[in-house]
Amino acid sequence: EEGRREEAVGMKGLLEAILKDIPAPAVHWYGGSNEGGNGSEKEEGDFEVEPFSMTATTVGYDPYLGRTCTGRIYSGKVRMGDSITLLRRQNEKDDEENANDNNSGPSAQVTGVFANRGISRAPLDPPFACAGDIVTLSGVPDSLKVGDTLSSTKNMVPEPVDTPPLAPPTLSCLFGANNGPLAGKEGTIVTSSRVRARLMSETDNNVTITVEKCESDAEKTVVLGRGELQIGILVEQMRREGYEMIITPPQILTTTHPVTGEKLEPWEEVVIDVDAEYSGTVVNALTGARKGILVEMMDDTHGKTRMKFEVPSRGLLGFGPEIATATRGTAVMHHCYLEDREYAGMIGTGTERGKLVSNELGKATLFALESLSARGTLFVAPGEMVSFHSSCMNASMVS
Repeated sequence: EEGRREEAVGMKGLLEAILKDIPAPAVHWYGGSNEGGNGSEKEEGDFEVEPFSMTATTVGYDPYLGRTCTGRIYSGKVRMGDSITLLRRQNEKDDEENANDNNSGPSAQVTGVFANRGISRAPLDPPFACAGDIVTLSGVPDSLKVGDTLSSTKNMVPEPVDTPPLAPPTLSCLFGANNGPLAGKEGTIVTSSRVRARLMSETDNNVTITVEKCESDAEKTVVLGRGELQIGILVEQMRREGYEMIITPPQILTTTHPVTGEKLEPWEEVVIDVDAEYSGTVVNALTGARKGILVEMMDDTHGKTRMKFEVPSRGLLGFGPEIATATRGTAVMHHCYLEDREYAGMIGTGTERGKLVSNELGKATLFALESLSARGTLFVAPGEMVSFHSSCMNASMVS
């Protein structure tokens, strides 16, 4: 019994079971056919004749290594010093200067092959990897994007690896230097050029963020993202780094149908798991003024309900905190981009919530906030600085 107890301590038994019972990853094998092969059935020398290919799952930037790419090797073998060529996604156009008949882009030389060891990234010794390995390559072309394919220059694959399309951004915000009455009170980096440079550098490692110059105001910068949470995380990171800025409310990105000319907006698929007693609350919140459509609803034996909705992206703005409060924190929500559909019209009536704005410059007092707290949700705490025409203090329900 003591021997069995010792064997059960630690992760060794689990890891050995994984190696024994779970098959090796399947890899693509170009030799003789287009059928996928099994990596465990190939000898190491067999990968030498196979063309190297790898899709970019994550693209990053390291100040010492330059542009990096992380992904799973689709076929062949790669070593440090190998020459690689960028192949664009099949549904994307090349830059004019790099375009050619086989849709290939610039070439580069691999300067490092790395693998994750726990929470750290370590160089491989010897520095090579084969099909099926998940590795990080440094020295890749700077124009590499998620979904692109890297292939060996001397033995290039016939076409880029087919990858799923990326979800487009759904909303935008304007960032600029703080020009309000409280400018310079908190942050140490306050100029619009520094704010723009910080946003541009964010795109080096955050490939889901797009940063553009504002055409109507040279002092502003447009940031395109995939949700208010993503934009909120970026703003909080910059605030902690000492940046001081102003941000406009998020605006949903709309398009025009190329044939009918109708206005289109992004729709998202929303999956919510919640206690069964609050399922009605969730349905009413999303299918009412937020224009959502209930697609599927399932109950389990543990008192939980899973609901699937299709909702305009506009209808999800501010929905997270609201439903968390209404369900006492039991709701777990996941949403992802679905498609662009016809514009759903106005969300709500526009009069559900009123705003209380300060009329003087100074610190908020407990006595003043106490009388306002009964009218809605406060955004400021006692002792915080507020200013006239710029500080929204309260959101209240309008009857």
